[in-house]
Amino acid sequence: MVTGGDLLPIYLYTAINLLWGVTGGIDNAAHIGGLISGAYLE
Repeated sequence: MVTGGDLLPIYLYTAINLLWGVTGGIDNAAHIGGLISGAYLE
């Protein structure tokens, strides 16, 4: 079972990657789709 403390690094990593993608001129559509799909499958 994953606890709240285990999820903190995942949330931070996700937020940093999304912000980095926005600033770098990268299209985040596929990354956001993967994030949603991964959350759905979990």
